[in-house]
Amino acid sequence: MVQVWDVHESSDPLRPRVEEACALKESGNDAFSRTQYAEAMNHYQDALMRLPPRVQDDQDRPENSVTVDEHMFKDDIVDLRVKLHANLAACHLKLEQYQDAIKTTSEALEEDPQNVKALHRRATAHEQLGGWGHLSSALKDYQRLDELAKEGRTPTSYRRDLDAALIRLPPLVDLAAQKEKDEMVDKLKTMGNKVLGYFGLSTDNFQFQQQEGGGYSVNFVQ
Repeated sequence: MVQVWDVHESSDPLRPRVEEACALKESGNDAFSRTQYAEAMNHYQDALMRLPPRVQDDQDRPENSVTVDEHMFKDDIVDLRVKLHANLAACHLKLEQYQDAIKTTSEALEEDPQNVKALHRRATAHEQLGGWGHLSSALKDYQRLDELAKEGRTPTSYRRDLDAALIRLPPLVDLAAQKEKDEMVDKLKTMGNKVLGYFGLSTDNFQFQQQEGGGYSVNFVQ
């Protein structure tokens, strides 16, 4: 359990709430180790409820309130909140709730952009969802992990998976991009044929030829 106070800080009103959050986190970890992922999620969510929320701007700040940024426990509370979001993401991955995993890891990365576990779990969720957008996002997260690895910030245990992902993902991104491009062209052709059909024509009556210097010319074919 993370200690976030000293003896002379014992009168701080946040101390009981942080203690409860730490205890709930440990309960969540225990439930996760027993593969009770839904139970673990409940503990992690309850723990987050005990902590002050992240205030993004002055409009979100209640009148006369003290934000965590002004609190003596700021760094410890932020660290605990990041870990709880990352742990929630681990549960979502186990339950194949990939969109939720992306949301919770992004919450963690808002406060700690270099959090290795959150980056890896978000990359995993994006790759599982597939499609050009998600695969591109997964590759970006893995590339960021590679940068952190070169700075000595990534555990060596990640190296094999990271190297495999950096080889595996680029062709998958290109393949997904081509597939989505082909699907869009097919949809446009279907729409075009529907309109041109009223005039006894189809998209087959038009040929597109790329010109030197860019652009296309359109030729009508009987």
